[in-house]
Amino acid sequence: MFPRPAFILLGICIIFLSSAHIASACGCYPNSSVLENVEESDLIVIARVVSLEKAPDRSGPYGSDIKSATMVVERVFKGDVKANDKLTFAQGDEVLGCTWSFYEKMIDHQYLLYIYKPERPSEPLHIGTCDRSRELEYANDDLLYLNDIDKRRGHTRISGVVHVETMDDVSLEGRKIRIIGKRKTYVATTDKNGVYELYDVPPGRYMLEPELEFGWKVEDFLPTRQPTRFELMHGHKPSNRIAFTLLPRRHFGVNIRLELSNHVSGTVYDSSSKPMKWVCVSLVRVNDERFLACNSLTDELGRFQIDSVEAGAYVIILNYENKITPNMPFQKLYYPGVAEREKATVITVKHGENVNNLRVIIRKP
Repeated sequence: MFPRPAFILLGICIIFLSSAHIASACGCYPNSSVLENVEESDLIVIARVVSLEKAPDRSGPYGSDIKSATMVVERVFKGDVKANDKLTFAQGDEVLGCTWSFYEKMIDHQYLLYIYKPERPSEPLHIGTCDRSRELEYANDDLLYLNDIDKRRGHTRISGVVHVETMDDVSLEGRKIRIIGKRKTYVATTDKNGVYELYDVPPGRYMLEPELEFGWKVEDFLPTRQPTRFELMHGHKPSNRIAFTLLPRRHFGVNIRLELSNHVSGTVYDSSSKPMKWVCVSLVRVNDERFLACNSLTDELGRFQIDSVEAGAYVIILNYENKITPNMPFQKLYYPGVAEREKATVITVKHGENVNNLRVIIRKP
C-alpha cells in the first residue's frame, strides 16, 4: 500500500467502487444508499459462485473464455427465490457493459447481490457495476441494515465505512464520526469493520466530520450520491468534513478514506544547478527494494513530493529502471546523487512529520 506510485494518478478517470468487487468506467455515480438499492432491485440475496461455463475459442460475451456463472442462493432478503436455488448470470463487461465479468478465482466466494430482472424472461441475468453488489466481506454496511430491515424501515439512516489506504495493522474500531447540525451534534462510532451507522437523526442540513488522530487526514469522501450546490459550497476539499442534506425517511451514506498526512519532498538539479523535470523518484525502505515504483515525477521546477509515508527508514532512488532517457541522462542513483548503495543517505521518517527540502544533485559522469 505504500508508497503510492505516481502512475496511479493516471487512473483518476476510473470510477472506484470503494470496497466493492470491481472498478467501473461506466457513466454511473459510483455508489448509492442501501435504501435506494433495496427499493429498486427485484432480488436481494447472498449467493456463492459454484461453477463457470466455459466458452470455446473465447466465443463468450466481449471475447471472453467464460460464458456464464452459476451461483447458489444462501440467503434471501427480497424477491421470489429461496435458499438453495441456482441462478445463472451471463458474462459481462465492467467497462463497456456496466456488468460484472466472472473469473476462476471467484468460485466458492460469497457475494451480496442486488439483482434487476431483465425486461424479457428470455434475457439472461446480469450483475450491474452501478449498484452495491459486492463480495460479502465488504458488505458490512449493507448487512447491518438488511439484517434489521423490518425494525428500521422508514427511519432516517446515516452510515458508511472508514478505510485506511496504507497501514494494514491500523484498527478501524472505535473511531468517532460527528454529524453536526444547526442545533445538535450527533456521534456515531465505527465497529471492528470500520462501519458506522446512526438512525433517527432529524431531516435537515448537516456536516459530517471524522475525529482524526495525529498524523492522519481525509484522503477522500465517497458519498452515496452526487453533492448538491449547497454541499459543494460548504464541504469542499481540502476540508476534513463534508456537507449533506438528510431527507425524511431516507438514508445518506459516505465512505471515508483516510491517509497519513505527511510527505517527503525535495528538488532534483543537474550539475549546473538547473532543475530537472520528469525524473522518476522512488522511496523504498532500507534494505528492501522488492517493490520499486515511480512514486513521484519531478515537475518543471525539479520538485517532487511523495505523500502518505509510513514511519521508518528509507532511501531515495532516481531512475530505478536504470534506463537512460532524454529526461534522465544518467543511470540509477541514490540520494543525494551517488551510484553506490552503501553511500546512500538514509532518510528517517517519523509519524506525522514531513521531510522537506531534500536536494539531489545529478553530476556528470
